[in-house]
Amino acid sequence: MQYQIEDLPVNVLNYKYIGVTAVLGSSASVTVTVGGQVYPVGWQSEPAGGVGVYHGSVFITSTGAVSADLIRNSATILTVTGKPIGGCTPDGYANFVPFVAGDFVSTKISAENPHDVSDLVCTQGSGAEGFAAMCYVVCEYGYCPIGACYCTALGMQKGLPKFTGDKGYALSDPDYDGLCAWTYQYGFTFPEYCSITKQVTTIPATSPFNPKACTGGEAASSEDGLEELCAYTCSIGYCPVHLCSCTSEGALVLSVPDDEIPEVTIFAADINNADQVSLCNWACNIGNYCSCQDGDDDPPCDLDLTFMDLGALADETNNFPTYCAYIYMLDILYNNVTAELEEYNDANAGYDTLFGYYTTYIKDEVPGILDSFMGWSYIGVFDASAPGQEYFECAHYNRDKKVNTTVTCPPLVGGDNDDYYWTLINSTEFYADLQQNYGISPDWVVLEDEDWDSCVSLNPTTNPCPHHYETWHGYPQPAKKTTVTNPKDLFTAVGPAKNDLPNKIVATRMDMSLGQWEGSGDDVVQAFAMPVAMISQAIQAMKQVKVLGKKEEDEEKKKIILLVLTAVIGVVPFVGEIGAATAGLGAIATTIAIAGLAANAALDIYTIVEDPDSAPMAALGLLFGIGGLGAVARDAEGLAKIAALRRTMSGSEVVSLGATVDEDAALIQRITKSCAR
Repeated sequence: MQYQIEDLPVNVLNYKYIGVTAVLGSSASVTVTVGGQVYPVGWQSEPAGGVGVYHGSVFITSTGAVSADLIRNSATILTVTGKPIGGCTPDGYANFVPFVAGDFVSTKISAENPHDVSDLVCTQGSGAEGFAAMCYVVCEYGYCPIGACYCTALGMQKGLPKFTGDKGYALSDPDYDGLCAWTYQYGFTFPEYCSITKQVTTIPATSPFNPKACTGGEAASSEDGLEELCAYTCSIGYCPVHLCSCTSEGALVLSVPDDEIPEVTIFAADINNADQVSLCNWACNIGNYCSCQDGDDDPPCDLDLTFMDLGALADETNNFPTYCAYIYMLDILYNNVTAELEEYNDANAGYDTLFGYYTTYIKDEVPGILDSFMGWSYIGVFDASAPGQEYFECAHYNRDKKVNTTVTCPPLVGGDNDDYYWTLINSTEFYADLQQNYGISPDWVVLEDEDWDSCVSLNPTTNPCPHHYETWHGYPQPAKKTTVTNPKDLFTAVGPAKNDLPNKIVATRMDMSLGQWEGSGDDVVQAFAMPVAMISQAIQAMKQVKVLGKKEEDEEKKKIILLVLTAVIGVVPFVGEIGAATAGLGAIATTIAIAGLAANAALDIYTIVEDPDSAPMAALGLLFGIGGLGAVARDAEGLAKIAALRRTMSGSEVVSLGATVDEDAALIQRITKSCAR
């Protein structure tokens, strides 16, 4: 396993440095000659006391023969010759292997360092990224903590700076505690990393002292599927230089959650290419991204294998290649959609009754919703703060006294021979509020007279009271005839598209099983899975309506309304924008609010399908040639367009299309991420 950042030699060794190391008994100088050009070498580190190892380097700009001269007291005491530096060899190769040459001076000397090694301390150093500046200061004075810093030179202890006694604390990373404490007590400040007051610190998720790893990359060539493969493996530290190029560096990503592993794009690996085989093995076995096919042919699949559903397949996906999983998923999708459509066709004759429940229950709900909107409760008490009150002004006329007065709405019930006049002062917003927020169509409401017969005695049993009569004029009431749009026509209009879907699936599955499919298996599954799930979800909702049947309870009625709306709105993409409008989608959708908060799921679906440019509408438009879009060909290019639209959908959009769509999407992702290569 290789997590170190790799690069091609030509990108790394493009600085021409020659390094020189010498073990000397006393100081001497060195010059390097390349192609006749002489370069003096400056020592970058010298031993304390002058006896020991000297090291330096020099940048060169010439090519040719290479030699180095060791000079003391103006005399050359040693010459070392190396291999010439030049371009490529006649066969076109460049040798990037480092070359080392060395020799000994012919005369012997005896020298002893005046300092014992135990007396030496660090006198120069640096450190990891973010620590180097502080290490440069502290290492000079003999304090060079291992881990954060590394020492580059030893020498005698240098006098410490003036002690100030100031306190220094790590600002956020506790790895800075020691460095902050040492530097601040001697007057150095590093506000980027330290504070003069104690802070709450957090241990970083990855050690800042670890070497950097690759965190992003791209393919080094344009082979299909390699771009996606390199982008993923490079993002988690494995970026083999002969196939991929690292484009960003940072802390090593140790693992990726399953739900963040990208969609698989097939890469046809050459089994004779060790680099490709190694990358594929690493991606699948370590990174759980199994995208590779061996060789030019697709891997053999056991076509006799069958699975009850996507969940059963997900439990077995480690036992066969990803390509085979795509075929098995198509089998499941085909079986699901044919079974659902068989139920749809068998039950179609009974849908009249089911949709009849829906229209009846919509009508049943209208009076109660209207009363609630106006503030009238079942115990005969009015709520003056009810939303409908703001749209009316009220006046009172006493028939006996023949007096007109303005009163608040609602008036108190209990007058005798009185008239109350309700005047609608904002009809536009009144009807819009009812329709948008309560699902009540304007033609379901009439403003008519309402006669009230009431008694105001505190104790009618012992103290009977005469009846009191009053009339409310222009009060909102349910219309005697309520016409509810029957959604059956919209639901049954999906016929042509739904009947074509299994044919497309089985034909594509045949191409893949025969090795004739030239595109991505993932594109195929992404293109077909969503419409299958949406059809299944709609038909299952209608099956629940059939089970519930005729109900008297209010909550059960609302549940049936919700199920019908979910089923009908969910098939809109199969009908197209024009077909849905013709079948009365707008009128049907306005009734969503009647089901109350429970109808949020239907509202979420409607929000997506009412937009002809939304990804689901566009994808199914391309698949079936509806909504003003021409159907794409059932080939790699065509299904890739549909799959691309599916992949643009966010997680929240998938959830909004319903539980079945969301669950199937999660299972498909689980299957494609788990398959053996």
